[in-house]
Amino acid sequence: MTRRILVRSGKEPWVSISPEATLEANVLGGNCGNLLFSTGVFASLSVEGADLRSDYFQIDRVDGADRIAGGINDEFDHVVIPFANALRPSFVRSLERWSAVVERLSVPVTVVGMGAQMAMDRDAVRSDERVDRAASRFLTAVLERGASVGVRGERTAEYLATLGFGDDVIDVIGCPSLYRPDIPVRMRKQVDALTRESRVALTLRPELRDDPLLAARLGEWVDANLAEREATEYVPQDNQDLRHLLWASGLSRDSRRDLPLHPDHPLMTSEQTKFFVDELTWRTYLSDVDMVVGNRIHGAVAGVLAGVPSMTLPFDSRVSELSEFHRLPLRPLRSITKEDTPASLYAEIDVEAFNSHHGVNEAGYRAFLERNGLEHAFGVDNPTGGFTERMASFTPAPAVVPVAAGCDSPGLLDRLEYLRRLAAGPAKETVARRYPSWVKAAPALVATDTQQRLSDLEGRTGSQFRDDRRRVYSAFRRLVVPVVKRVRRS
Repeated sequence: MTRRILVRSGKEPWVSISPEATLEANVLGGNCGNLLFSTGVFASLSVEGADLRSDYFQIDRVDGADRIAGGINDEFDHVVIPFANALRPSFVRSLERWSAVVERLSVPVTVVGMGAQMAMDRDAVRSDERVDRAASRFLTAVLERGASVGVRGERTAEYLATLGFGDDVIDVIGCPSLYRPDIPVRMRKQVDALTRESRVALTLRPELRDDPLLAARLGEWVDANLAEREATEYVPQDNQDLRHLLWASGLSRDSRRDLPLHPDHPLMTSEQTKFFVDELTWRTYLSDVDMVVGNRIHGAVAGVLAGVPSMTLPFDSRVSELSEFHRLPLRPLRSITKEDTPASLYAEIDVEAFNSHHGVNEAGYRAFLERNGLEHAFGVDNPTGGFTERMASFTPAPAVVPVAAGCDSPGLLDRLEYLRRLAAGPAKETVARRYPSWVKAAPALVATDTQQRLSDLEGRTGSQFRDDRRRVYSAFRRLVVPVVKRVRRS
């Protein structure tokens, strides 16, 4: 008998969506780190007889709880909600939408990997009143339909205890992204020490608005050790980064210049900077580097999944909580100076602390799934229920590199922005076709023959391109043709 499971996620891991459509429909939920823990959940629950589907993040974004809950009750047997740092002020509206839906569901509901976002100060366990109310309502609704809630770490458990949710209903499980029955999860040092030629992948959350001194420290470290280093690979994660790499329009020239927030920063103009819109390509790419380091937790997790020594630089509870629970190598960002070279940080990494404890954490995760009535793929004869075959048979989208690398032509950048607007409608439409029938219908999108309009554009504006003819036509070949092919193929 088929068991139908709805998973909160941007897409199914084996579905290929072009980078352009990924951006316009916000498939990543703002950050490609979401790909990792949703893929982990799909892999863990892909057993014989399970039919897992994505909600394409529509429940976070669409009102109409009665209609949505009715559709879920009719079509699914279980709802699984992977959450990251959901207990934060900016996520309250989405949490309220989910609460309204869950309160109307007649099927079991399981929350996986929920976390609170707080400062590094371990005494500050309270959030604010809006988060407290939203969290209490949501967890009450979930626990009426499930045995427990899985949270990221002890810090989140301490916070929820202040709201009245004790360890009888709260299981500390870490992050589901690190539990994969389909691949070995183990770090290995391939070299004894790093050299200037060693490939180092940088994972950064450069926007630290609440702590400009910490941002300055991060910028100084990046500038001294990594920005101009030829073997540095930068893997950004946010939608604004993807927009900049695709269309040269995502970053502000008013941003600080010492971090990859400014469009002229070396890390945002190098072809060694790559953005991934699929977990598979991200993980495969990192498997060839020697080290991953930075202050983004899921950037480091991607490195661990690739088997690469990875170090986190925690700056708040999100990163520190998961790093501590999983025993990932870490150095608090406040302790980093420009003297901390990649080689010296690599020497500090103890991969065995993570490797030796991972089995204990995985056993806890398995027990949590079983407690909540979810059959899993760990330790069974067919460990993936077709997951591996699906992942092997689909063609993921290519990595995105800066489209305007080395280009300073204002005319070209204006044309790229125009092309982005042209592609936005068809790109959104390709994703909207996949949305569940019970979410609010997407606004009508005008179908456009993109190739014809681009040809018309070229003819109308030829004089504008005369001075930059070679550069413009090179950009058209690299940018426009793949866009059209992907839109039509989708």
